[in-house]
This record gives sequence, C-alpha cells and structure tokens, in this order.
Amino acid sequence: MPSPYGRNLHLEPGISGLDLAAALVGWLQRECGAVAGEYDLEGNVVSIPLQVRAGRVVSAGTWLHARLTRARSEELFTTAEELFRRFEARHHRIRALLAEARELCAPRAP
Repeated sequence: MPSPYGRNLHLEPGISGLDLAAALVGWLQRECGAVAGEYDLEGNVVSIPLQVRAGRVVSAGTWLHARLTRARSEELFTTAEELFRRFEARHHRIRALLAEARELCAPRAP
C-alpha cells in the first residue's frame, strides 16, 4: 500500500534508493537514537520500520534547523560585508569625483 506521505526523489546518477534509505536510517540512528527493524524492498519502495523517541526527533530537528539558520546567517553576513565594502569604495570614488568637479568649476585666478 503506498504511503500518503510518499515523495518522488530524483537521485543523482549512481545513487540507488537503497543507498539513500541506508543513509537516512544511519542518520536517524546517530542523531535520534532510532532503532531500525527489518526492511522490506518491494519494487522501487523500501519500507523500514523505525522506533524513535519523539523528544529526540524534535531535538535533532531543532539542531538541524539551527545549523541551517546559522549557515544562512553567515552567508547573509558575508554578503552584507561585501556590499558594504563596495559601498565604501563607491563612496570614496564619488567624493574624489566631487572634489575634482569643484576644482574644475572653481573660478580661475587671473
């Protein structure tokens, strides 16, 4: 019976669904203390019964979300720094051009 939560994933060449399932189960075991039962392989579907304490899943999910948020924040901070450096360089260039324009527009001494 197909799962109502099933999703089709497009895997990179050379990676099988079984490899993906094993990696996912391994991650759940490491991060959440999951206990995996015997898997069932039927066609393109791998069914793996797992027992996971809900608190561990929430904790791992929160940790993963925090890690992703931190990575995104660092990326945004780096982008902001680069934009600020560009702004400063352009600001410096504008000041130089204004000074040059003032000099060119200043009345000449006789």
